Amino acid sequence: MARAIPTPLRRALLAGDPNLLWPLPPLLAAAGFKVDVVILEGTHVRRQRGLGRVAVVDTPTEALTAAAHQSGTRHYDWIIIGDDVSLRLLRTSPDLSLADRLRLAPVTGAKHLDHLGSKNVLAQRLGELPVPSPRFRLACSPADAAEATEQFGGTALLKPDFGSGGAWLILAEDPTQAAVGWHLMAARQNRGHLGPTREEPRVLVQEYLEGRLVDVSAIFMGGQLIHYTYAHMQAATTRFGASSVRHYYPTSTASPAIAAELGIIGAGLGLHGFANVTCIESEDGSSRHYFEVDARPNLWVGFGAEFGDDPVARLKLWFDEGRIDLPAPFDKDGGEGMPAPTSQGRKVAMFKGMSRNDLLRNRHGVWRDVPWGSPEGRRLLRRALFG
Repeated sequence: MARAIPTPLRRALLAGDPNLLWPLPPLLAAAGFKVDVVILEGTHVRRQRGLGRVAVVDTPTEALTAAAHQSGTRHYDWIIIGDDVSLRLLRTSPDLSLADRLRLAPVTGAKHLDHLGSKNVLAQRLGELPVPSPRFRLACSPADAAEATEQFGGTALLKPDFGSGGAWLILAEDPTQAAVGWHLMAARQNRGHLGPTREEPRVLVQEYLEGRLVDVSAIFMGGQLIHYTYAHMQAATTRFGASSVRHYYPTSTASPAIAAELGIIGAGLGLHGFANVTCIESEDGSSRHYFEVDARPNLWVGFGAEFGDDPVARLKLWFDEGRIDLPAPFDKDGGEGMPAPTSQGRKVAMFKGMSRNDLLRNRHGVWRDVPWGSPEGRRLLRRALFG
């Protein structure tokens, strides 16, 4: 009887904020990786299975420097930078050489470094691709911001070049508010809160679109789409903040155009690794405008497995065989495609974004989705019961 050939051990290196990285070690271990981590001070990642070396540092800059050194002396099949601050530093830090940046960066080459941690550059790059994205202007003055808002129909979003979780975002409901918002954003930017100081700050003024907010976060390898999920965002920590409740659906029930659109985005931005992707979708699901593509993982990376979109299976297929196997769309008219799915998905609540009262009341059925087997799950239980 022939003996099965074991899967070669693969190595991954994670670097960044442990509050965002903690779901990854068990997922990567299941995909056949031994995981080394360089993290900021925190305990959530340290005792998870699949871990190899663990280095704890004090600042994001130190984390990147340590990751650059470690990856220069040891081979890794995949390097993952886990948060927005680290991504921006990866692009701007004088402590890293170009070779370091390219080794660590979740992109395929130097020409794609510019959009990491920059909303301004990302808006420009998306606007150059043949996929819909909101109209925008990089406003250099209050009058410029007011004019753009009027051009976009009288309502616009003002965004800093750097920020995460909806921080500092301003909704301007008329040109006058846009002018005032520009002053506020520019003042914060000049104080160094929202990126490097500039003599003439440029504030991103983006068209405000109605529709449902949809997450189609994905994994790319060498610019190719190998995995994605499809979820409607139903609640958030703040109006424009991180989502706390989503309804996940099998990707086989979503528009077949999504995979093609993500493929264009992945190739155009040179994405290599996880990507947090958000769009505004029309109510009938026929069209989308993409506005957020963060080249990093998020806390929801594993939830698609329950609905037939398992990142572990797709990662193993890619790393073992170099193959991609995305599900065919379900043809509601009876043509070719996957059989009608038995599940139309379900609501999923993210415990990290919920108050203690909501946790104790099991609002949105949050207890069902707490990872009780992880150190983070046990920490949450103590927080909910004892404060």
